[in-house]
Amino acid sequence: MKNGISSPAMWILPALALFSSGLRAQTKIVALPGNLAAREGGTFLDVPFTRGPSRTQILVAPALLSGLGTKAVITAVGFRPDGNGSFAAKSVSLEVVLSTAAGTTASPNPLYGGNRGNDAVTVLPRTNVSLPWAFKPSPPPSGVKVWVRFTRSFTWKGGGLCLEAADFTTTKKAWPVDAARAVPYGFGRAFYEGDPCPVGKNTIVSSPVPWPGAPVEWKTRLLDGSASGGGVLLLLGTGAKKWGGLTLPFSLDPLFGTRGCKLYTDVVSAFSATLTAGKAQVDMGTLPASPVLSGAQVTAQWIVPGGGVPGGLGLSNLARLRIGQAPPFVTLYNYLNDTNPNSKKAEFLAAAVPVLFLEVR
Repeated sequence: MKNGISSPAMWILPALALFSSGLRAQTKIVALPGNLAAREGGTFLDVPFTRGPSRTQILVAPALLSGLGTKAVITAVGFRPDGNGSFAAKSVSLEVVLSTAAGTTASPNPLYGGNRGNDAVTVLPRTNVSLPWAFKPSPPPSGVKVWVRFTRSFTWKGGGLCLEAADFTTTKKAWPVDAARAVPYGFGRAFYEGDPCPVGKNTIVSSPVPWPGAPVEWKTRLLDGSASGGGVLLLLGTGAKKWGGLTLPFSLDPLFGTRGCKLYTDVVSAFSATLTAGKAQVDMGTLPASPVLSGAQVTAQWIVPGGGVPGGLGLSNLARLRIGQAPPFVTLYNYLNDTNPNSKKAEFLAAAVPVLFLEVR
């Protein structure tokens, strides 16, 4: 320093140091799923902002987190309103917890505590968060994003991600978020073919079939049963072309004197049920977490013995069912009960998740 005047090096070097540290702290936005960063999702979810007091847990598989690199410090999460409507501004009382996922998207634990990792951080203690007016965009997606900025960051070092949001708001006001559907993963669809006998009776209906390991029961029902009551039988098979020496569909009319009754499925197993008020149901329970079952075809048909119909026998039409495949993300939800959130059992919201925007550095 000469005559009180600083040399250029004395201020340029510290300035460069500050500039470089600013570069190191730069943030980026990572969308999950990445292909929906600027495109509307395939569905919407009422959680975590619409249902009032509720707890939402979102599990994201490692395969969807490649945009984070090998390590990332997450400082905020953003949500986008569903692009198919307009929603008024509201305020929610929100708490957010982030962790490495202990549960997997293939076999999520129905208890919240079973999915939360040991590194769980309450990144946002209970805080009021403002959700702005969201007008219907033309075209979607909405340009609005709600950023929930954390008071503590979370360092992700690989593996799956578990994001948990507890909404303590006492009033319910619509503010659904844009969401992604994990097609063709998740629940397999049911397709129906053939005719029941008698016509207009004995209709088979099945819930979509979950993927192996999902904590969801698979249920198959009989509607408008032709018998007044008694036992009925659900046949399960793997195909509808051959069963032993029989070519399917196989007409039962010559054997039993029925009218228009056909056997549509081969038979691998059978489940009994009781017909009550024209309805019966079989709960198959949860499917074992076996990858071999993923995407497999199942066929199903009800047999309904009983008087009052030709041959004393009725049959349903055929259901072709496809077992689901484990999705890359899942959402769990339940009404808020924080007396013991670790052991709170969640309602399962299937293979859809809010489109998330992570602010990371």
